[in-house]
Amino acid sequence: MTAQEYITSTIESLGRPIDPRGTSGRSLEDVVYDRVMSKKFRKLKPGQECVELTKKAIQLCVAEQRPITIFEMFGGNKLWRFEEAPGVDWAELFSMVYFAKWMRYIASVYEPGIEFVYFSQDISVERLNNVPRAETDVYSQNMRQLIAWLQPRLPANIRFTYERHYELFRDPSEYDAEIEEAKNEILAASGGKLPSLTEAMKAATELNVRLKPGQADD
Repeated sequence: MTAQEYITSTIESLGRPIDPRGTSGRSLEDVVYDRVMSKKFRKLKPGQECVELTKKAIQLCVAEQRPITIFEMFGGNKLWRFEEAPGVDWAELFSMVYFAKWMRYIASVYEPGIEFVYFSQDISVERLNNVPRAETDVYSQNMRQLIAWLQPRLPANIRFTYERHYELFRDPSEYDAEIEEAKNEILAASGGKLPSLTEAMKAATELNVRLKPGQADD
């Protein structure tokens, strides 16, 4: 099988039904919870608070017979160091296919289905990492185009959406005012001292921030 054949067959399989075996004799809430928290689709053991919040959310959705909503908060940009930046590439497609497999696994036992929301924190990326809005605009447009292409190939009760932090503000200055207020609160609580960065934080900063002239002088 060639790479092209594998990709095509994988995407085609997303629209096929899954046999919901092993679900009889159990409450729908328990079945859905087990599939949401399946070890096949997570890396770490969830904390108790996460378990309790997830169960409450599922119980509410089941009681109201509405789709379960899953939020994926991320930067909303392609790392500027990559040649493919600022647009999407195979990584975004494979990521979306992976999430679609998870959603399909859940939706096969829950008829109201799943809505997966990509929530782009693009305005924060611009302010923190010096990524121009023109680049996050390109990325957002590409992601929405990718979703529009994949959506018809998915079961009817699975839906991807894409939201931008930018779009929650009438003007970016409102975001800046919120950040300034939060910064002042932190400084007041710490006696005017900035938080210390761990080595991991320093490494992440060096990787993600596109320095402007003069920013590395200190």
